[in-house]
Amino acid sequence: MNKKNWWALSVIILTFLLTVTAAIWYEQKDSANNLQGKLVFAKTYNDGSRVNKIVISSKDGYVILKQENSYWLLENGGMYFADFRLIHSLLSTVNQSIYMMKIPYDAQKLSKYLLHNPEKQKENSGVLIKTYVDEKILDEIIIGREADTKKYFYVMNPKNKDIWLADGNFNLPLKPEEWLLNPVLSVPKNAVESVTIAKSYVQREKQAAYFFNEKGNRVFVEPLLNILYALNIVSAEKQKPEDEPARVIDVITFYGLEYIIKLYNKDNKIWAKIDLTTTSLPKSQVKEYINENSFLYEGWLFEIAPGQAHVLRDFKLE
Repeated sequence: MNKKNWWALSVIILTFLLTVTAAIWYEQKDSANNLQGKLVFAKTYNDGSRVNKIVISSKDGYVILKQENSYWLLENGGMYFADFRLIHSLLSTVNQSIYMMKIPYDAQKLSKYLLHNPEKQKENSGVLIKTYVDEKILDEIIIGREADTKKYFYVMNPKNKDIWLADGNFNLPLKPEEWLLNPVLSVPKNAVESVTIAKSYVQREKQAAYFFNEKGNRVFVEPLLNILYALNIVSAEKQKPEDEPARVIDVITFYGLEYIIKLYNKDNKIWAKIDLTTTSLPKSQVKEYINENSFLYEGWLFEIAPGQAHVLRDFKLE
């Protein structure tokens, strides 16, 4: 090939590359400018059945949600179950949120609308939501503050400078403990027949009646039966409790369902191990209830909130 032909071929190749590059650039630019009415988490929606990890980052830290065996678990919460209601709300928003209106870019608006990336700047940062299939990122979107209309949120893709208003419920908990499935335990007080702590007990003969101890004294057990909230949940295998519990609380219902709550002192905290069992003559639905719910308790230790821990530890049936 002579020098003249070589230069001609080079010009043709260079022209082709520039044309392709320009076409790609214009296509991307046009796509970014025409997102109105399109899904904010489009890749997540398209690959929804395989999405198995969501990371929510903010200036306060991060929440890692992972899907295993059809359940969403909290990776930085002992791999315990995430609150089903919160997961449903998050997934609904991710699958339905739409770009509504584009906002002209202004660097000052990033601070005003809380759209700075929390992974790079804490001040005036938003909430960064990343969705994954295994370790492959599908979408990453910064959620800013809620608009004055209370119907939309300011959002931005960190890979470009486009600011949008998007619909959806992005009022998300930002701390891992807020995603835990709580309350851990809630015993309807009208269903309780007896409560035993060590050698002391109270009981009643029918629902809505008063509780009396073995001395015939009336006892108000309502504080003891309050719903149980956990600050932290860990696998009992990873953090084995002491051999002997500091206290055992046995709650029996009129239906034959028995809650055995074992309390342990560890690191100046109160941990609870909860077992579900039955009396000798339980109602037929009790065994079914245990079969469906025992996985929420077996093999887990629950760190109880200080106020409730104090009641569980010191309450006396007198």
